[in-house]
Amino acid sequence: MLNEFLFRSKHNESKKLKLVFIIICFICLSCADKKSENANGDIIDTGPVGPTNPAPPTSMTLLAPAFSPNFDDRPWFTVGGVKNGYTVTIYTDSTCDTASVSGESTGLTIDLQLSSLPIGTTNLYAKSISDDELSSTCSPMLANYSRTLCPTGYVEVLSNSAVGTNTTFCVMKYEAKCSTTKEGLTSCPTPTGAPEASKVAVSTDIGLPWTSISAHEALEACQDLNALHGVSNKFDLISNAEWMTIARSIEAKGTNWTNDGGYLKLSMGHADTNPSVPCDGTIINVQNNCSTLDANPSNFHQKRTFTLNNNEIVWDVAGNVSEWVDWTLETPTNTYSIGPQGCGYDSWKEIQSLISSCEPSLGTKSPGVSSLASPLNINLTSENNIGRGQGGTGLAVVRGGNHSLSYDSGIYSLYLDVDAQDVDSSFGFRCVYRP
Repeated sequence: MLNEFLFRSKHNESKKLKLVFIIICFICLSCADKKSENANGDIIDTGPVGPTNPAPPTSMTLLAPAFSPNFDDRPWFTVGGVKNGYTVTIYTDSTCDTASVSGESTGLTIDLQLSSLPIGTTNLYAKSISDDELSSTCSPMLANYSRTLCPTGYVEVLSNSAVGTNTTFCVMKYEAKCSTTKEGLTSCPTPTGAPEASKVAVSTDIGLPWTSISAHEALEACQDLNALHGVSNKFDLISNAEWMTIARSIEAKGTNWTNDGGYLKLSMGHADTNPSVPCDGTIINVQNNCSTLDANPSNFHQKRTFTLNNNEIVWDVAGNVSEWVDWTLETPTNTYSIGPQGCGYDSWKEIQSLISSCEPSLGTKSPGVSSLASPLNINLTSENNIGRGQGGTGLAVVRGGNHSLSYDSGIYSLYLDVDAQDVDSSFGFRCVYRP
């Protein structure tokens, strides 16, 4: 029995030694340099086996805003092909040297908001860093984003310090229309009236101008666009300085003029009561019943479009509906800035005559050029279709004239006998966006 016990003990000990040997060999092989064959069948050493670098992200999808091109300078993207705990970085160059934003993933995708992008198209790339600090290579281009200066439906206006604008801004191409969506897909019932949660001011050729709205309500409708588009202090009611910048730009562009009866003339827009209502901006209505795009001098005075000095096109700066103007250019506040108070009620008169009778509210007397009201060429009159002005005791300003004002309508038309609370079917407005 003793011999059998000793034999089994030695046998079990031998099995234990073999097991330990196998474990040691396995560990040693795992730690050993990895070997492989080259093209000639020779064994080569490829280095120690260890953790591998992660693969780069595989996808990038625009999350917000809903589309590109867009004026939003800080878009959101969803990056895919990552793992939980990875640090993911989006880059704006193909070598992944210029980082825009980083974040740690909590799943197989991560949503990241880029830092401010420049105007134009930016290509986007990405890298991942694993939780043990190993980095992937730079991905191929996964997406691009095109940033525009102006929102959809707005056009760029170059600044004019002589009238009080020191930076480029954007203005609605058309008089403001009321829509139930920010894309302008569905028009509000008319008359549109005061702003509500379901009413959005848009710039589009479809639909009639938003009218029956007071100056305070027009200001609110424009400023409501800030929250809707996720920005602050960018959208506002057009100021008088911005109106004058546009008017001076139109005046300086030769293609806005025609020679009619020995006079160089601008257009008064839709101002002849034919029809006796405001019109939309669709071409079929322009050609059939709401003035013309014809350059013939006999029709030119009803032309509704103007070209700015940067070749952008704007509609109905003269005629169609009179437009509320915030007299002061300032960071958007909830307060409408009232107009000049030194002008007593008077009949319609030439712009320079109105300026003279309202000194100093509208500037200095002739021959001075008022940055608040007058054309650059102070010799222009209603004979040149620039519009006329009317003083008054109101607390607000509308400009441009409307569909019933005939020669009182024009790009410099100025009406002061109106209160900021007044509501009229011929009063509309136009918003600006200040980048």
